[in-house]
Amino acid sequence: MFRQERRRVRAYVQYVYRLYDSTDESSDDDEAGDSSMGQSPEIVDMDEINLPAVNVESDTSMSSDEDPEYLSTCSSLEDSTEIESADEGCYGDGAGAGDAVCAEKNSLAADLRGWKNKFHVPLNQVGELLDILRKYHPELLKSAKTLLGTPRQKALVRNVNPGIYYHFGIEKRLLSILTSVGFLILDDPVGIFIGIDGVPLTKSSGSQFWVIVGYLPFIEDSVAFPVGVYHGKTKPKLSNNFLQELVEEAHHLYTTGFSYRGNCYKLKIEAFICDAPARAMIACVKSHVSDRYGCARCTGFGVILGELRTNDSFRGKNCVDHHHCRSILQNLDYVDMIHDLPLDPMHLFDLGAQKKMLTILCGIDSRKKIRGVTLTLVVVEQIDAFLAIIRQFISRLEFSRPPRSVKELPRWKASEYRVILHYIKGIGITKSRSLADSCVFLSDLSVIEVKNFVIVGDATVVIGHLYKTQQSYSVYPFQSSNISEYLVSELSTELRASDVYDILYKAVRLPTFLFLDGSFVVFPLRKK
Repeated sequence: MFRQERRRVRAYVQYVYRLYDSTDESSDDDEAGDSSMGQSPEIVDMDEINLPAVNVESDTSMSSDEDPEYLSTCSSLEDSTEIESADEGCYGDGAGAGDAVCAEKNSLAADLRGWKNKFHVPLNQVGELLDILRKYHPELLKSAKTLLGTPRQKALVRNVNPGIYYHFGIEKRLLSILTSVGFLILDDPVGIFIGIDGVPLTKSSGSQFWVIVGYLPFIEDSVAFPVGVYHGKTKPKLSNNFLQELVEEAHHLYTTGFSYRGNCYKLKIEAFICDAPARAMIACVKSHVSDRYGCARCTGFGVILGELRTNDSFRGKNCVDHHHCRSILQNLDYVDMIHDLPLDPMHLFDLGAQKKMLTILCGIDSRKKIRGVTLTLVVVEQIDAFLAIIRQFISRLEFSRPPRSVKELPRWKASEYRVILHYIKGIGITKSRSLADSCVFLSDLSVIEVKNFVIVGDATVVIGHLYKTQQSYSVYPFQSSNISEYLVSELSTELRASDVYDILYKAVRLPTFLFLDGSFVVFPLRKK
């Protein structure tokens, strides 16, 4: 490994030699041509330009005794906080050749920085390379940290059990982005999205980051900027301690505001964008997988639909079993603890209901097999063969990853479940398909089970069976003016034909505990 690193450094040194030797030759040819054309000798007289001497043929550079200005120039370059001033004072005022050498030096330093960042070269190897190059380019910096501009002050981190936390801040990054964009007409208050998520660093240990980022939704193609980062072996045990500096700064920016182009604007957090585990952590509530008051939208127990949660009921802890403790986010009075913490479809749909359904259908877990629902081994093999056929037609440009074999179902990613849910339909789902999935509401709010669509002339006709009994279900367990539910039963044996334009809503089955006499609850899915 050391030989490979040595060869890589040697190859880069040879490349730099060839690059700057060719530059010196071309500059010598230009000087010779200019002198032959009879230009003023002051321009080409190198003795009158205060440049540090570079001896390419010898292995050592000129000593400080021979050139007193050389020592002061190089010593000033060693300080990373005075690089720009050293560059301005190194080559005098307005010398054309001096500007060219200064640009050449900056280009070499920039190339070295880019090479280090691209190939992730360790600092000790960069330092050895600088020692070699300084023999031929004494204007280069001595330290790799100075070359990269590493700040000398240590970062002020805060202990957040069981790790450490560093807060970058919102205001400084916000003003930097607004200044780089140019002139903007801002609304007051200025809206911002805050994203919080965990990032594992290695597979061999529990080392992980929990990152807080900010995003400005009103700027097109805006990039997220860091607000704070936590590092530890596990996630923060106390989320209120983790979010303390974020909430304090957000409260200050909302009450006091920040100055931008002579005007004072308030900053308001419009939403916290998190996945389901992170949402439960910052809200200090039960996880979405808990069947004991774990639902983030209603107070129901298990599969029973309960009263919808509101911001007032959440802050008042009307459902005590849903909370672990009081969240520090409640210190921000303008934050709606229900709607400003949106739900995560990846954990709820893809890794939640869809994964559970496919696990039961394919019989991956023997403990979750259901008689009459779980498919046979022959059907599962047919599904696997079907996926192998269509996998070659799934574009990687439009889909992040095609679904793998059903045997790898426990190791599927959320994107694979999403492809099955939204694009590849009919994989064993027809067997467990409920009657409500093929039901529609007509204009008179009657419910029919669709059997087929028939084209008669220029009209399209829907044919299906009518449900004779239909009653409102919204009164139980509570009266609601927003949700319309209907309990239907007694399917007619006669077919009914209706025009397709009479279809008003698509019917969707709702989870409920009442399944008596073949009846079930349907929910009208309204068109926007």
